[in-house]
Amino acid sequence: MGLPPCAGEWGSAGVTLAASRARLAIKGASGRQAGAAAVLVREISTMRGGLSTASLQVVEWLTHRGVARTLRTAYEPTSQVEFATRAAAVQQPDW
Repeated sequence: MGLPPCAGEWGSAGVTLAASRARLAIKGASGRQAGAAAVLVREISTMRGGLSTASLQVVEWLTHRGVARTLRTAYEPTSQVEFATRAAAVQQPDW
């Protein structure tokens, strides 16, 4: 049995859209990249509702930099110190 979650805990999740499984939905949503994006957004919106039922909240979508940072810290946890140092420097510029 795990510990109960604490307020303020953060996690991340990724979503992949399999073109072969979503082919009809993509085609029905105008096809190509725009259709795939529309289907992906619809699936994420559906997933957001399911997460709410489980008392989880989607707070934000990650930017390109946010995705890169998440991947880097997953494989190189010590890089969190570097990111924290940069964030502190931005908050308190000496110039």
